[in-house]
Amino acid sequence: MAKMRKTKTKYAGVFRLENGGWWIQATQRDADGRRKARRRALPSELSIDEAARARAALVAELAAELAEDEAPAVEVRPSAAHRRGPKAATTTVADYVLSWAATKRSLLKPSTREHYADVLGRFVVPVIGSLRVDELTRADVVGWIGWAQQQKNRFDRPYAQATLRSWYRVLATMLRDMAAEFGLPDPTTRVSPPKSKVRNVREGVTLTPEQIGALLDAVKRDYPQWHAEVYMLFFSGLRVGELYALKWEDLDPARGVINVCRAVWRGHVELTKTDNPREVALTDRIREVLDDHRMRLVREQHPGLAAGLVFPADTGGHRHGSSLQKILRLSGKAAGIPTRCGPQVIRRTVNTTLVEDGVAGPVVRAQMGHTSEKMTTLYAGIHPEAKLDAVNRMHALVEAASAAGNTSGNTSGNTSPSAGTGSGGSK
Repeated sequence: MAKMRKTKTKYAGVFRLENGGWWIQATQRDADGRRKARRRALPSELSIDEAARARAALVAELAAELAEDEAPAVEVRPSAAHRRGPKAATTTVADYVLSWAATKRSLLKPSTREHYADVLGRFVVPVIGSLRVDELTRADVVGWIGWAQQQKNRFDRPYAQATLRSWYRVLATMLRDMAAEFGLPDPTTRVSPPKSKVRNVREGVTLTPEQIGALLDAVKRDYPQWHAEVYMLFFSGLRVGELYALKWEDLDPARGVINVCRAVWRGHVELTKTDNPREVALTDRIREVLDDHRMRLVREQHPGLAAGLVFPADTGGHRHGSSLQKILRLSGKAAGIPTRCGPQVIRRTVNTTLVEDGVAGPVVRAQMGHTSEKMTTLYAGIHPEAKLDAVNRMHALVEAASAAGNTSGNTSGNTSPSAGTGSGGSK
């Protein structure tokens, strides 16, 4: 890998390899001035922004390791007054970010740690990192919000409100911990999160039943070895990390359920996103597709058989979700679907299809693994056809009620004195 030619990119520490992959590296110096480095190769399926986020996480990881190495063997906790004094006057926000990341390292899931590192490294430290802890004020936080609202994404468009608020949640969590650590006033008190005119429009980012069939046909025709897992996503509602952590032992055909109890993220196996295991439906049709898939693995003597994974990588370990992204994108184009297809689109589609079909809310939440009705509603991108059908049924109900009212002599909306008696008396 060291001999492979690397090309610089617009992101520091992120290089493009001649084989199409990525090379990221982070360098820092310890307390003795010695240079420490971390390097990592990433697959070609990642975008340059994903590689940059991975590099930010690598920087935070290295900083956390150095902070742990330099921590005293016995921690002496100073009083609040002492913390508010000299230490606060010599510690910058950037310094605190590093120590805070180190304390959070063992408490957060790897994916959450990367998100924190990305937000703090790209959107917080460059703006307010040079300020001393004791001089940071509420006005600085409000100023940061104004700055965040002016930022543009790689398409030169404003960020969506959900994105800005996710940044603010990380910033606010860190600043509140900082205020508690140094005995300072909370600088986020009565500060409103960032706003954006761009909302996360979820309607249209789901597929119709016809598009589901077309996409599955395209995958089966062009990428048959991927058909089983795409089929599973459409008829289970699993998150992609849950799908790739699934083992054959998790299938319970006698009860007709799949036990979803773990997820994988970049090789890290952990609990599901909500930390709650659940059971999803294992239908006869899903069993048939999985049986065919397993027979193929046995015929090929796939290295993943030993690990018991349902959908193993070619090396026998866990698959990476980025590979599926490419298959879905290409298959979606081949199927003539205008929406960019991906695992999240599939998951929203499952949620929307169940909701539009009138499935009870508790059943939808149990299948999808949502923790609240609000979450189920948020991810339901109701199609225009469903709305037309709903309003047409309302038209029919009103017209039927009106007709029944006129027949029974109810003259609501009709003041003609003969409306209820003329024809009735002749019968």
